[in-house]
Amino acid sequence: MNTFWLRTHFFHTRAGRDALVLAVVGVAFFLIARSIDAFEVLVEFATEYKQWEVDEIVTVVLILSVGFAVFSVRRWSELTAEVRARKIVLERLRLAIEGGSLGIWDWDVATGELSIIHDWIHT
Repeated sequence: MNTFWLRTHFFHTRAGRDALVLAVVGVAFFLIARSIDAFEVLVEFATEYKQWEVDEIVTVVLILSVGFAVFSVRRWSELTAEVRARKIVLERLRLAIEGGSLGIWDWDVATGELSIIHDWIHT
């Protein structure tokens, strides 16, 4: 997979947007936790409120993190399956056009550019 495709198409998919959101949120949480010394705050909270069972809260946060990771992996697998399917369709279209001695054309109305793809034009 080339980097041009990644830059131009990856973030236009649901999986790409989800990965971007998770990365931004993760970095934001890290920066906030670092700036307020979150670990020290958690230790102080745990000693002050021993009845709250802070270890269970931390466990829930870890479980949610794993859930987000699983969600991201599933989205990534959906994306790769979609890319594979599109490559197969494009290859079939190319073979059909070549095998049937057909041609295709595309007219961009905004720019007036006309693209014609066919070998019989050159014969």
